[in-house]
Amino acid sequence: MPSSSKISAKIRALRPIAALSALLVAAAAGCAKDPAKDRAATAGKDGGAAVQLWPANAPSKTWNATQIDWLGFDEGVRRATQENKPILLVVYTTWCPHCRNYSHVFDDPRVVDRARDFVMVKVDSDAEPHVAGRYARDGGYIPRTYFLAPDGTAYVDLANDVLSEFPPGIETETLAIYSLVDSIAMNIPSVKRVKFLIQGQEVETLDGHADLTVAFAPDPTRIKSGP
Repeated sequence: MPSSSKISAKIRALRPIAALSALLVAAAAGCAKDPAKDRAATAGKDGGAAVQLWPANAPSKTWNATQIDWLGFDEGVRRATQENKPILLVVYTTWCPHCRNYSHVFDDPRVVDRARDFVMVKVDSDAEPHVAGRYARDGGYIPRTYFLAPDGTAYVDLANDVLSEFPPGIETETLAIYSLVDSIAMNIPSVKRVKFLIQGQEVETLDGHADLTVAFAPDPTRIKSGP
């Protein structure tokens, strides 16, 4: 049984991730990986002007680069290792209106304050598909956000609609979890464990079965021995 000091340290380490994740979840909205379809969805009727989903007086570019020090992936990993900080990784595209909406979340003073506890990394899925592809284990929707801890733990925040796709039952839930964990670890060698959050919160189970209070280490034998 873990000592109380280890449990306390785990809770302290998770708090910044859970707190920032909860702030981001409210504004996150996925869109299809199809520029033409997404642009068409925001176009006016009869060929009219596109519908502006973000505030009309908002700047053309945001992500609040003046207050948040966004880095590229490789530089972010180096800094996270040097400073022993977790990474917040955002995968986005320039054409996605939901990404534009999401970018305004980083203007929120509460998010700016929480972001100081992280190394902030932003990856354009179109410009860096080799990086973005590593972080598409639960789908290629955008924007998507991952938390990576310096101890090798990757925090994956699952949305409720993703959960509905998981088959019920302890065995099938466990296989689905390890399929994600093994895929992430295989594509990102620095990941040693995967911790799942649901809608930005730590929960006890996936759907009353699989225990999500622990971080999962990759285990390919689980998949091979599955039904």
